[in-house]
Order: sequence, then structure tokens, then C-alpha cells
Amino acid sequence: MQDNESKQVNIPVLRDVVVPVTTSNTRETSTTPPVAPSLLTSTLQEEINIIINQARVDFEATMAQLQDEIQQRVERELNDLHVQLTSDK
Repeated sequence: MQDNESKQVNIPVLRDVVVPVTTSNTRETSTTPPVAPSLLTSTLQEEINIIINQARVDFEATMAQLQDEIQQRVERELNDLHVQLTSDK
């Protein structure tokens, strides 16, 4: 069973602009069942998951490359410091 009361009210949108909007009070005693995901929704979710997984793989590869570069740089700088320290004696 539904109680429907509709009335038109004016909602100010801009300073001097008013847009008429119809409002209604609807009260339902029964609840509607949840909507099952559509094929489009599941396809979009699959595409989103593929993009996320690829981004994760790319991120991990970039992090591994950066770690290698940092490791090499630290080793070079340590070697340079060692050479400087041993050559001063």
C-alpha cells in the first residue's frame, strides 16, 4: 500500500532563478528485492579488475627497478668513499 502526496515547490537554483520541482511523499510497506548485477556491471568490474591488476604489476616492477638502482648507487658511493678514505693515508 502506498500513500502518495505530491506538491510542487520552488527551489532556488541561482540568485534570481527558481526551478519548479514536484515532490512526493511515498511510503511503501513492502521492500523491493535487491537488484542482481547486470552483465554490463560485471563486465565493467572485470575491466576494472584487469586495470587494477596491471597497475599493481607495473607498480611492483617499477619499485623493483628503483630498488636495484638505489642499491647500485649506494654501492658506487660506498666504493667511492672507500677509495677516498684509503687513498688519503
